[in-house]
Amino acid sequence: MLCDLGLPGLGGREVFFALRGIVPAVRFVILTGYVEPSERAELAEAGVAAFLEKPCRVEELLDVVSRVLAEPGRPA
Repeated sequence: MLCDLGLPGLGGREVFFALRGIVPAVRFVILTGYVEPSERAELAEAGVAAFLEKPCRVEELLDVVSRVLAEPGRPA
């Protein structure tokens, strides 16, 4: 799942925790303009696979998604 933190209504953080409750092995990538270091650490500890700062190049996005999908131990 690729998601921004700054979504209207239900934010990316809430989406992550809700989806994690349904699909514990979900591979979640946060794409956002900025994330507080403490929130980043908390989300990483909770299982967010990667963070990518906007704006980013398509090549960076593809690299991160490929790397996350290739991680062992989690079903794709």
